[in-house]
Amino acid sequence: MVYMKLEYIKAVLALSKSKSFGEAAENVFSTQSSLSKQIISVEKELGIKLIHRATKKDSIRLTHEGEIFVKHAAGIVEEYNALLDELKQEKDAGRQEIHLGFSVKSHISPDFLVKFQYEYPQCVIKVWNIGYSEAVAAMQNKSLDAAIFPYMMLESDPMQIIPFYHDPAFSVIELSNLCEVVVEMSEDNPLSKLKEVSIDQLKDETFIMNSKQTGSTSDFYTDTSDPLVRACISRGFYPRASDKIMVIGNDMKTAHMLIVNNYGIALRIVPVTDGAIPGLVRIPLEKNTIIVKTFLVFRRESNSKVLSTFSDYMIQQFGGKAVK
Repeated sequence: MVYMKLEYIKAVLALSKSKSFGEAAENVFSTQSSLSKQIISVEKELGIKLIHRATKKDSIRLTHEGEIFVKHAAGIVEEYNALLDELKQEKDAGRQEIHLGFSVKSHISPDFLVKFQYEYPQCVIKVWNIGYSEAVAAMQNKSLDAAIFPYMMLESDPMQIIPFYHDPAFSVIELSNLCEVVVEMSEDNPLSKLKEVSIDQLKDETFIMNSKQTGSTSDFYTDTSDPLVRACISRGFYPRASDKIMVIGNDMKTAHMLIVNNYGIALRIVPVTDGAIPGLVRIPLEKNTIIVKTFLVFRRESNSKVLSTFSDYMIQQFGGKAVK
């Protein structure tokens, strides 16, 4: 009796579509060596040759038996995927819980979760406090049902730059009134007396931020994926980095200690209801420069009633609108 792994069947299908080991290995996120061993294993198990191995580079072509195998194997994989989807839909129909991810936990106040739980006590929300990249991966591998994350961008940036915008598997809803962009500084900083701060006024300030730098700590921040860097460049300067202390990672406590002691300033996304920190002042950044949008993302294929209830609740509470 033949016991063939589905992974090996998929390897043969990938090879039949790409016609080369190198391309097929990339498509299934494997190595050429591993893919080749899987193909050989299938051939040994069936007692046939599936491919003619060419001498030029790593190109191949299917044997007659290989073509028959591929024809039926494609149907097997398709049926297996249909089985998983149907079982998931059946499971989702009766689900009363949501696996929800936050990109950065300190950026979003959890008040709305408490209110939702109060109004819908039958629903259970399991919150994953994970980083942005982990949240994206978890959404793609279906470990998360939904994710809420703030995204800082220039006023002039097109909406197409936001995560998941180009992926048809996801729905994206823009929420409002969750976060705002502020400049954090010591109460001893002269700018702390202002009601609003412009980018131009930050030209001579020292920044404490996690964006990439060049050279030593006495250089400037130059990572143009950071909207603050792009905003400063548009005004003719790069944000100046501290030549004394650097903060690596998202260590907010240390960063706040340095700001309070006047080692520098920082641009932050904070909840609109965020509490005060002794010695630290938050001044709103000028309008129409750098903005923060908060997005709710969820998979379109989900039939979960509780997820639909949650998304409707968020739209009602925060004036949400569909982006795509």
